Amino acid sequence: MKGDPEFVMLKYSAWLDASKFEDRILGAIVRYPFQPTNEYLPESPLRYNKTDLIEGVFTDFLHDNTNAKSRDVSVALESLVGFEWHGSKEESVRLTGKLLRYKRLQQHAQFWSQLKTDEAVIGAVPGWISMLNTWPPCLVVGIMTAEDVELDFTNSSERQRQGDLEAPLTTVALAAAGVPSGLLGDLGVGNPQTALGSGKKVTSVFRSSTARSNIVALELRIITTALFRRRELALKENGPKVDQGRLADGEDDFGSEDEGENVSVDELILESFTEEEYGEMH
Repeated sequence: MKGDPEFVMLKYSAWLDASKFEDRILGAIVRYPFQPTNEYLPESPLRYNKTDLIEGVFTDFLHDNTNAKSRDVSVALESLVGFEWHGSKEESVRLTGKLLRYKRLQQHAQFWSQLKTDEAVIGAVPGWISMLNTWPPCLVVGIMTAEDVELDFTNSSERQRQGDLEAPLTTVALAAAGVPSGLLGDLGVGNPQTALGSGKKVTSVFRSSTARSNIVALELRIITTALFRRRELALKENGPKVDQGRLADGEDDFGSEDEGENVSVDELILESFTEEEYGEMH
């Protein structure tokens, strides 16, 4: 639905360890959006954020379904109300049995105006703008993480681990077939009809003892200039299409000299991908 957050699923090889990269990638400018750690800046971008993050939890994939097919899980992914999904959706089969969390920035224009004052951004990002980029540099305005968890069917409100009391991450209502009822503990996004009914069991969700949390999808805003964006969209509409084999992993580095122009940081603006561009993300 128009206006819904648009998340792009990364290929499995590009998934990021959330413990290392969550605070470094959210709010950062990534030169190559499908390989975000290849080049990004600044360090600690969230220091420029002046508003609360929007956070929530999806429990839809916690059921144990070892025979899940990517097509089936992709359909389940698309059923998450309030979100749109693009990119390598075949990787969604790896989400079975995991708890999904999201964090999103608010007030993108305000955040961007602060981020543009960073010396590293001023010195580097204008040189990343090029008509010959396969994909433009992007601002990461949201991340989706997938975390290994353990289900406690005793509905315990806490448990002890290594001498410390641990509260559950969330709770989920499991139907008789073992499939989560939907979204619980979310902040305003999801199925508003979710409720405990007959035949459902409340289960506590704890962090796994071998927990691993990965960043699996990004919400992105294009960084460009008004002139470059107009030219780019005109070429996409009237010019030759980019080789599909280069789309997802391309890291062509032609610089901005192909236009014979010097871009200043003050010219940089945030734009959104078109539906056609999202459709090319595989």
